[in-house]
Amino acid sequence: MNLAEDRSGAGGPTFSRRFLRSVTLVSGAGQVVDFALPLFAGAVLGLTATRTGALLPAGLATSFLLRPLGGLAADRYDRTPIAAASALVLGAGYALVPITSTFPVVLAGVVMSRAGGAFLWVALRATAGARHETDPRAFSRLMSAEELGSWVVVAPAIALLAAAGYAPAFAAAAACAFVA
Repeated sequence: MNLAEDRSGAGGPTFSRRFLRSVTLVSGAGQVVDFALPLFAGAVLGLTATRTGALLPAGLATSFLLRPLGGLAADRYDRTPIAAASALVLGAGYALVPITSTFPVVLAGVVMSRAGGAFLWVALRATAGARHETDPRAFSRLMSAEELGSWVVVAPAIALLAAAGYAPAFAAAAACAFVA
């Protein structure tokens, strides 16, 4: 991920187009997985409602517990490699989910993707926060790129899901995270 064209924060555009495209891709991929995961768990894996329901709090707890560590890392280290590595972990978690039919592996994929997402979104939002003085619209640019993922990624992914099934939809979400 190329977080910014101007690393010093002085002058020039705040965010590169590549940065904004990356945000769009990972945001859209996350929305696809959030939509498809419970359907996949119930319809394809045949998980009970209890096990399907356990996936959400496990992922949310992982994200909740790791965000402070993501903030610590974003404060101490360069955010670009943090975001890049986190996007890879996020994509690996998305890729892990559809390759199995067992609850523990799906759970591991969910936890892995939420761990990557925790560090990724802290790094991205910290970057916007650091740029706010230079560009007061930094947060709105970030939010706009996130919401664009709904159109650019989610709409085609839902069509892919309907036409080809869950595995290609998860693979596409993983590809979005890897490309970002």
